Amino acid sequence: MEINNIIAQTEIFSELPPRLIGMVSKNASLNVYKRGDFVFKEGEPGDSFYIIKEGTAIVKKSNNVIATLKRGDFFGEMALVEEHNRSATIIAGDALTLIEIHRNVFNKVISKYPPFSLEMIKVLSKRIRETDERMIQELLRQERLTTLGKLAGTVIHDLKGPIGAVRGYLELLARESISNEDRITFVSIIKKEVDRLLEMVQELLEFSRGKASYQIIKTDISLLMEEISVLFEKELKDKNITAGKQLGENLYADIDPQKTKRAIINIVNNAIEAMENGGVLTIITEKIDENIAIKIKDIGKGMDAETLAHLFEPFFTKGKSKGTGLGAAIAKKIIEEEDGKIDVESMPMEGTTFTITFPVAK
Repeated sequence: MEINNIIAQTEIFSELPPRLIGMVSKNASLNVYKRGDFVFKEGEPGDSFYIIKEGTAIVKKSNNVIATLKRGDFFGEMALVEEHNRSATIIAGDALTLIEIHRNVFNKVISKYPPFSLEMIKVLSKRIRETDERMIQELLRQERLTTLGKLAGTVIHDLKGPIGAVRGYLELLARESISNEDRITFVSIIKKEVDRLLEMVQELLEFSRGKASYQIIKTDISLLMEEISVLFEKELKDKNITAGKQLGENLYADIDPQKTKRAIINIVNNAIEAMENGGVLTIITEKIDENIAIKIKDIGKGMDAETLAHLFEPFFTKGKSKGTGLGAAIAKKIIEEEDGKIDVESMPMEGTTFTITFPVAK
């Protein structure tokens, strides 16, 4: 009688007349499993449907646990409508008692009560939707964990460099025998490394905050590029890089100058790092149709097709010796949220050109 009641309460049989519930119950069998026993394995042939009478069952797909089933739950339903092998593995979570119903029983029920076919389709469709939703949520969870893992790994790896340098030079500064000239040099290096740390932290903050607020004003693009150029004068000289500027006049765009400056600084940093043995960095501002264009050209090592394809993805750092891997992604995000566009052309060993365009100020 208990088996009869369990079958009657199972969703797939809930609309069956009592006489057919009795027939299903009469032809069902009870199977008992110990904790850890396999009911069946992924890839095995199957022709039975199961309802849990007592205990729990663990569902695994490709060695990943995707669900835990309890009393009254059912599984193996796809074996009723197709002859494919099992799509998942079922393991007893603890002492497990199953009601097993063979496909032949379902065929008999359908022959005696044709509306049962429609009920089966409804239940199977619902189960597929629920499984899809569960898998989507699991994929999202895994993606979030992967992103956090990349973030943690990137942050730890990249912050260790400047922090270690700061500590080392602080120890040198503590020596009594240090000369005034060395002191000035070491302080300058420490300041530079601290600035690197602050830039990394700013990039991480901008990435984590998502959509930020923008203070859009009419901005002289050439003047903005002059301000940015000044920031890099010493570094360009130290790295034997010549700056070339071709800045047009009366080039105005409606942008947030501070955020745009942050984006362009990220791009210039990439260009400088690409020219390990020195070179020429060219900055051009000009009007093209109804847009203001900023071009940043280097004659560095360039990028291959794979690097170009992933350039604006967060945490992508192929070929970079430092940085969070967020610079290009943040630059693209800022520019696009100001109704601008960013394009890049590059060839290995031939250099790279970034082109940023904004609509002419209204």
